[in-house]
Order: sequence, then structure tokens, then C-alpha cells
Amino acid sequence: MFNLINRIMKKVLLLAACVVMATGAFAQFSWGVKSGLNISSLTDVPSNQMKTGIYVGAFAEYRFNDYISIQPEVVYSRQGVAYNVTKEGDVTTRNRIRANYINVPVLARLYLLDNLTLDLGPQIGFVLTAKDFSKVVDKTDGRDVWNGKSRLDKNTYNVIDFSIAMGLTYNLSDNCFVSARYGLGITNFFDKDKTGVNGKNSVIQIGTGFTF
Repeated sequence: MFNLINRIMKKVLLLAACVVMATGAFAQFSWGVKSGLNISSLTDVPSNQMKTGIYVGAFAEYRFNDYISIQPEVVYSRQGVAYNVTKEGDVTTRNRIRANYINVPVLARLYLLDNLTLDLGPQIGFVLTAKDFSKVVDKTDGRDVWNGKSRLDKNTYNVIDFSIAMGLTYNLSDNCFVSARYGLGITNFFDKDKTGVNGKNSVIQIGTGFTF
């Protein structure tokens, strides 16, 4: 698994290096950090509900001219879904899946205005850990009747995820920006042959960042 990740990362970096060398006379380089809120779910999971999480990462931007640039990123992203949420009287049962990812998007950025860009590109993600959480709460006294967690069997989900990232970034100043992005999953999170579930990642990201 780590050998595969290493090979993919080398290819991404090689591609970025080739683009930079081919346009080095014109490109402007900058880098930065970003963080924010994830609102995520898995499609086709029974009774699925959005789950909140966080993301934090770094990026480098190679700007070719006044209108277009390319931006590779490396982002830690906490994603998942709430499912099987049931209520019986004052007792609520809630299950959650939480998956920790390292995502590597490579985005083309189109400058619609001097301070506004449209961002679009492919993203590959690698699952670090995935857990299932179960919680039963009695609302009469706020007491947790049951609160447990377990690791998902790695044979039941795919450790590599492909998706399309799209969004907008607005520069508040030369060094600070806000962004909104949507990640549309292409591959299933679950192994359908073993689970019978088609669930794909669906992630909304809202955050801010700084450029140096």
C-alpha cells in the first residue's frame, strides 16, 4: 500500500515539475496553508445524514499568466456519514462512520476576476483510518446508554478514493482568502461485492487560508 502511495506521489510531483519547467519563464510561484470545515456524507447509505469534520493542508500555486494557474495540494480531511438515526420515545440511536484521509487534489484555477477564481480538478485520496461509532442517548436525563466504536474491516472499504473537486476562492487580500469547494466521489467507499453498498464520498468544504 505504501509503495503504491509513494509511486503515485512521485508521479504527481513529476507532473508538477514538468509543468513548472515548461513554463518557468512566465510562472509565478506562491505557497500557503489552509483549514476549515467539512460537511460530508456517503451517497446511497441508508438513512444517511451529513457529518461535520475538519480539514487542514498546504498548497503550492504556479501562475502562468493573469488568467490561469495550477495548484497541487496535500490535505488532511476528516470525512464520513451519520446513518441509521432512529428515535424511540426519548431514546435516540445514532451510528457514524469517520474516515481520515490524505487528499491530493491538482486544480486548474481560472481567474474570473483579480480576486476571484474558479477551481476545478481531479483528486486522489488515501484512507488512513476508518471507524464506526455507535451511540444511544436517553434524552430524559441526557445519559449515554451506550457509546462505543470499532475499526472498520479494511477488506470492506477501498483505501484509495478518486473524486472531482470544484469550487470558488475569493482573495480578501494579497495574503488571505476564503474558499468553498465540493468534492464529488467517483469511486465507492465500500467494497460493493462485500457490503452491497454503493456509497461514494460527497464533501462540502468551507474554509480560509494564507498565502506566502
